[in-house]
Amino acid sequence: MSEDKLPMENLEEELAFLVEQYGLAEVIKSLGSHQIKKSNENVLTIVCNKGLHPLPSTILNGEIFVASEGNLDFSSIESTQKVFEEILARTADKVRSKNWDRVYIVPFGHVTLSMQIKLLCYRILGTDTIDWFYLNALGYFPLELRLRELITSK
Repeated sequence: MSEDKLPMENLEEELAFLVEQYGLAEVIKSLGSHQIKKSNENVLTIVCNKGLHPLPSTILNGEIFVASEGNLDFSSIESTQKVFEEILARTADKVRSKNWDRVYIVPFGHVTLSMQIKLLCYRILGTDTIDWFYLNALGYFPLELRLRELITSK
């Protein structure tokens, strides 16, 4: 058997050893930096707002779409509504442009905008997005929640 196809019990032993040697946070950070490369052919990464935070190339998968950039006009309810509608309309066009296998969301910018983009993707595609989550100790890792399974269990 090749080393990259260890039986489950050996894999568990190896992981336990690594956690004991280096600590859980370091093991998770290391695994996250060596993401399994799947085909990026039908993969979309949506950056909700580009500008304030550094955007590491390690979290950019497939085709990159920047939904908004820089400071947005939130000076009034009307301007906020207009900005959101413009961003969401452009994002909807992009999401509808192809049959995406996976969609990653980089939730930079205002949390409400990221929430609306995630909901928009679900309403158009009918599938959950994979959200990049950041922890100081671990860096970025893909957070993939199966909401349909959570909703329908029990």
